Amino acid sequence: MNEAPPAVFKYLPCSRAQDVLSKLLIRFSQVSVLNDARELRPPLSGIAPRSRIEQLLSEKFGPRVLQIVENASKQFPSVDIQTIGRIAENLEKQLIPRGAKQVEQRFPVTVRTIYEKLDANMGILSLTETPTNVLMWSHYAEGGRGVLIQFKSSHPWFWCQRSKDDEFHHLCRVKYPSSRLPKFLFDTVGEELLYTKDKEWEYEREWRIIRSFSDAAVHLGPDSNGKDVHLFAIPPDCVSGVAFGYRASPQAVEKLHNIIAANPALSHVHFVRAQQNQDGSIQLFS
Repeated sequence: MNEAPPAVFKYLPCSRAQDVLSKLLIRFSQVSVLNDARELRPPLSGIAPRSRIEQLLSEKFGPRVLQIVENASKQFPSVDIQTIGRIAENLEKQLIPRGAKQVEQRFPVTVRTIYEKLDANMGILSLTETPTNVLMWSHYAEGGRGVLIQFKSSHPWFWCQRSKDDEFHHLCRVKYPSSRLPKFLFDTVGEELLYTKDKEWEYEREWRIIRSFSDAAVHLGPDSNGKDVHLFAIPPDCVSGVAFGYRASPQAVEKLHNIIAANPALSHVHFVRAQQNQDGSIQLFS
């Protein structure tokens, strides 16, 4: 499903990069703390067409109606079974449309419940395939004073699917369609919910992995947003490089060098330096 690039990157402030590399722990964030207010909120026109809702309700309650008819015929053997059947059928015809209407009325609650359950149980690690994006350096790496951590995208840590249909636990490219027309919830596939964003975010060229908070190695108290922090252990050989920002201080550079040098398991990590050209573009140099 995905042809991942050889490497994916995480833009971070220096202090967070130091924390990640010294502890080899990284946060998977709740969707509610991400920058995009429409994250995991695709445009929806409803649960499903009314006819589809009624069909599903009929499929669910049809067997129960048959059971009622059978039970009633046993309890009231003097009553014609066809009469009981007509009564049950008329009852179903009244209840199914009423139930469908209630399902439609609960649409906002249903959508909110799905969002809240994902937010409470699943975390997102947002990465990118581009290490030289000016806006990314500015927004996520302290205006060039931060750091870029490079990960080996082929590492098994990024490919932990639990089945062939698993929509979580693996790297997936985020798509940015030019338009997102409203759809029914029943017609919305996981990719549209989990791995699709508005066109305005396309510059991020994001790859993400979503994992259950139950798999986290460390659970900490609430952050400034009131959300618990869930940290996942990173295999050392998953980290392949560090790029220092074009405005990174000598002290920050030295500290990160010392952190890497102190851990023999990170001896393979290579260092590069970002440079901002006169036209504002970014290049990486060894």
